[in-house]
Amino acid sequence: MARLFLSRTDMPRTKVTEDMYQAACRLGADVWNLKTTDAKARRALQNDFGFKTKTANAYLRAYDGLRSGRTLKLTPQVEALRYMILHLTTNIGASALLPALQSLSGHIEYLDSFESTKLAENSSLRLLYEELLPGLSPMVKLSDEDDLFSQQVALSIADTAAKRANRLEQANPVPKARYLIVKTFRRNPDVVAEVQLRANGTCEGCRSPAPFERPDGSLYLEVHHVKRLADGGHDTVANAIALCPNCHRERHHGRQPDPAL
Repeated sequence: MARLFLSRTDMPRTKVTEDMYQAACRLGADVWNLKTTDAKARRALQNDFGFKTKTANAYLRAYDGLRSGRTLKLTPQVEALRYMILHLTTNIGASALLPALQSLSGHIEYLDSFESTKLAENSSLRLLYEELLPGLSPMVKLSDEDDLFSQQVALSIADTAAKRANRLEQANPVPKARYLIVKTFRRNPDVVAEVQLRANGTCEGCRSPAPFERPDGSLYLEVHHVKRLADGGHDTVANAIALCPNCHRERHHGRQPDPAL
């Protein structure tokens, strides 16, 4: 006998009112701050506000995700997400917006894998993301992370050994996590494949053989865009070369700029 599977949009969903998602936000905060347990918060949402078990869990997970920056894989209402994010920024500060938008961005990408959500639910989520994104501008300074770190290393090298030793002695060995909203490009795998085949295992910079083999036996070279995509370069075979790791780093950090194509 054939089994009937319901799509995400066919599944019945609890109608969550404003009072309900505000309560979920409060209880989610209590769980986060260890004032109550996840199980107690879920029971309170069920018994006092009429949530179904899965819906209560989804809304508690939503708060946790927005606080931590983790991708949501359950689907609270857009208005509930807006309320939670604004609640966070009002009560915690602007710093709470960065992980919240990171979580929301991941949620949008997750929903993109479901054809039925792309035009309806996801369009509303994208509008919410675009609505809230300008709030980051007072706290985000655009910079190249690699360049910034290189400058910090150069300053450390120029400092005295005694001062470096003192900082190392006091430094926390556990690195701090940072949340970043990063613009990335979805590169064309066919461009990479064509460039790799053209190079045929030889670096197109220094003309040396590839330095090692991958586990599958293919020769390791890195595909580099001569004019960076971030600078308006095209993701094309004509704008790309295959380089050994040493030449690739030189193109990014060496004295000589890329030659014109």
